[in-house]
Amino acid sequence: MKIRPMNTYKTHSSLARTLFLVLPMTLLGTMPVHAESLPPVFSFQLASSVGDLNDLSSDHWSYEAVKYLVEELDVMTPLTSTQFKGDVMMTRYDLAQVFYNIVRKLEVTNGKSMANLSDAPPEELKDVDDEHKMVVNSVVNDYGIMQPMPGHRFLGDEAITRYELAHELNNYFLLVERHSGPPALAQRDRSSQFTDLAKEHWATQAVRAIIDKYQIMEGYPDETFRGGKRLNRYEAAATLRDFIGYVNAYLMPIVPRPTPMPTAIPTPSPTPEPTPVPSPTPRPKEPLKTFDLRLGGDFRVSNVSSGASSNLLNDSAYGANGELTIWFPKLGNARFGVDLHADFLNWHKPDDFTLLSSLNRTTAGGSVFWRALGADSSEDFSLVLGLGYDLTALNGSVKASGNSYQVVSHGPTGTLGFEYPIASWLSLVANDRFTWFLGNQNFADRYVWRNDAFVGINIPAYTFATFELGYRDTRYIQADKPAIVLGDIGPEANLRLRF
Repeated sequence: MKIRPMNTYKTHSSLARTLFLVLPMTLLGTMPVHAESLPPVFSFQLASSVGDLNDLSSDHWSYEAVKYLVEELDVMTPLTSTQFKGDVMMTRYDLAQVFYNIVRKLEVTNGKSMANLSDAPPEELKDVDDEHKMVVNSVVNDYGIMQPMPGHRFLGDEAITRYELAHELNNYFLLVERHSGPPALAQRDRSSQFTDLAKEHWATQAVRAIIDKYQIMEGYPDETFRGGKRLNRYEAAATLRDFIGYVNAYLMPIVPRPTPMPTAIPTPSPTPEPTPVPSPTPRPKEPLKTFDLRLGGDFRVSNVSSGASSNLLNDSAYGANGELTIWFPKLGNARFGVDLHADFLNWHKPDDFTLLSSLNRTTAGGSVFWRALGADSSEDFSLVLGLGYDLTALNGSVKASGNSYQVVSHGPTGTLGFEYPIASWLSLVANDRFTWFLGNQNFADRYVWRNDAFVGINIPAYTFATFELGYRDTRYIQADKPAIVLGDIGPEANLRLRF
């Protein structure tokens, strides 16, 4: 196993190195260690390289924590020259050694002893062997970090539990705060959610401090702390790394140069509460445009046979149409507008007519619209009601005489329309216009009433320019045929511009 001196703690001669290794060990082995006997003396420590460990891969969840403790700080050692043995339980002896190594680094870096000043007689522990006596005596009697077990025993070979680790870490924090002052950090309240942490338990106060004040341990997803659970060396290393990081960042430095807080590593502790994700700002809806212009054309076929009457509009016709709607600013919650429309149809086979040699139909009119629904945005479902006045003129030539043929009908109009945007690329459109014509009821070809219905789609739904494709059905009754509903039906295509 490769070993190297820590960069921070160096000696400058072979004599100093020898004295540094031998003298402190001799003194510590022959006399009690008290505050007066622990001056801030530099120590020479050997650091291990995690690259030599064949049981710890770089993608292991505890790799960074072990590397920080073993290689960078040299406060925790592998169990063999080639293995960290992280699955082995962390014993009280192991923890005492790590605690001792940390406190000595704090003393060296900050130039002062951290031992407690007390006249109380030291605790005599019956079961501590010579190998661990100096370290255990220091963390128990000199620093008060760890506590003896009942019967003046230390039980160093016993595995450490989560209760014990929380209790010892809380003692450690209190020791450090006596020399640094308390941290100026907000305290959370998460330990109150634990269902297995009794108020009268001996470790409850320490657990609450570690969870809520210092925030270096967590509970489990089922709202338990599981304090009796024993910790292996991987788990202990992760928590000790967080403890050192907290002390180094908020209380006092453990190394002479600033050490950044290491990146959090997943541990058996539950996943922290996720950071709230801000809600995205909603996109404003497309506002209703002032002008709505339709320009297009129709192709129609008659819906009755030519034998029904000599002047029926039979066969097929084609023509152009246009419509302009102007919407005014809102009045309260209401929005009104005006609509102007016109269409022209020409029958392209006048020879089929019995009496006429040519025929076309022109319709024009205007209405006042009330937009009952969808008054603010083109993206909303809209419902439009309207009242107006229309004029329809039939123009042609009589076959026999060549004279002009003209019939003009006019009257009030009612309109109902709706539009439903399904998505930004498609909307459904439907409207109906009914006209009741006024005038001489005895004129044979005069229209009595007329109904225009349209059903179609817009592609896209509400951009500046869209294509409107649909089907138009026109029905009417003439004065001389009150029992026959005449009409023409067919496809219609429009270019729709909204601006």
